[in-house]
Amino acid sequence: MVNVERGAGGKTQQEAVGKPVQFIDPQQAREVITFHGSAFHNNGQEIPLREFEPLAVNGAVDLVSNVVNQQTERGFAGKVARFGSLTKSKGDSDLRGSSAVLYFVGMKAIFPSSSPVRLFSLLFPLLLLLFAGDRCTPPLRPSGASTDEQSVYVGTYTRKEGHVDGKAAGIYRAVFNTETGAIKPYELVADITNPSYLKYDATTRRLYAVSELRREGEPTGYLHVLDERRGELREVAKLPTDGQAPCHIAHSGPSQFIVVTNYVGGVAKLYQNTADGVVAVDKFTVPESAKNGRASWLHSSQFSPDTKILAIADKGLSKVWLFTLDVANRKLVPHPQVAVDLAEGAGSRHLVWSRDGGRLYVINELDNTINLLTYDRPQDRFSVDQTISTLPSGVTERSITADIHLHPNGRFLYGSNRGHNSIAVYAVVEGTGELTSLGFEPTRGAYPRNFTVAPNGKFLFVANQNTSNVTSYGIDPDSGKLTFTGLDYSIPTPVCLEFTE
Repeated sequence: MVNVERGAGGKTQQEAVGKPVQFIDPQQAREVITFHGSAFHNNGQEIPLREFEPLAVNGAVDLVSNVVNQQTERGFAGKVARFGSLTKSKGDSDLRGSSAVLYFVGMKAIFPSSSPVRLFSLLFPLLLLLFAGDRCTPPLRPSGASTDEQSVYVGTYTRKEGHVDGKAAGIYRAVFNTETGAIKPYELVADITNPSYLKYDATTRRLYAVSELRREGEPTGYLHVLDERRGELREVAKLPTDGQAPCHIAHSGPSQFIVVTNYVGGVAKLYQNTADGVVAVDKFTVPESAKNGRASWLHSSQFSPDTKILAIADKGLSKVWLFTLDVANRKLVPHPQVAVDLAEGAGSRHLVWSRDGGRLYVINELDNTINLLTYDRPQDRFSVDQTISTLPSGVTERSITADIHLHPNGRFLYGSNRGHNSIAVYAVVEGTGELTSLGFEPTRGAYPRNFTVAPNGKFLFVANQNTSNVTSYGIDPDSGKLTFTGLDYSIPTPVCLEFTE
């Protein structure tokens, strides 16, 4: 937390009248910074003012700017004004007519009861609610984050489930430096059981998280809706997924539809974020007639870039179910093709669309392959045009795939191998979309269940589930190949990495 104390000429904490005012700290500041005389100090060392850039801006509230000016002789006003991103607008000496853009993160303000600043500190929380509103807070970012740093939420396993020895406590938030690949210390931000998959919507500032439940007495998992707009994660909804072990979330973008796939039960649930909150609107259940005695394990879904088509990967039946999204009626309508059948036993797991929606890449868990599905728009049909291995030739160790992502430039594709513990790297052939293998990069950890490419395309980060570590790799902009940065960080049982920007 950040403490502001009086220096020479002012009251000390012991002399102050009244109780301290504690503001919520959305930045979760990790260092105690004090103000003495005319400068900030940390562990006895003076901190140059230039290091204190606005931590959180954009909240307009009424306040007394002149009151701050009255404290200048104590070395208080200018420093705190800059630190808090305070902007003077008028010279009134009471609580009228002034404004500022500020979020005084984590400040413990202690003033004499007679001080107008003390009065402001008492009224600030009310003013913030009245004038700042939910729109004011920028995306959560721990204290000291620069423009090169982006928050990322980390999904985890929190308990033993047979296939995993979960060691985490819930959802963590860390900061990745998108220019160096470095990761700052993480913090726990939500206590949820097995939040194994996360999806962040920057438009509404909401984080969606599954709770992957499948034990006896747990008939359904849950979709948790967490709101970030007031400076911290607040759960605003918890909805059943109507199946066990929900393991993936897809978001449609502007139309605000959310799809959760349940690994157990063959159920995909459709929700929509509305003015009345997130509500369930439709559901797809794999028909018994399609199973032929087999189990359906729905593992993920993805909306096409224009959100007209939803593809759902069924690991148990080795197929990709196809739907069109009826926005007006809030329904999933079976596509005329119904589904694309893949090789028997392939185990389709995750998918990614090309930016133009003309190709769909499917990574198959059980036979360690990637399929290229080409979409013929005039015919409204998909065809399987390529199958390529995710492993080097000659590999005999047991290995299964997990995740798949395209580089933001669309020229490179990556897939993760659990067992071989590597990232398979491919070039995307222009025109056809076919893949050419570029090699394999060790993940320097075991069981890379999930990975992500930084939004700027410069780095790739891998969540190694069984060794509880996250590693980072530089991406060559010309070849797409990966180079280990040497940076390796411990995070308990990480299985999903989700950037907020």
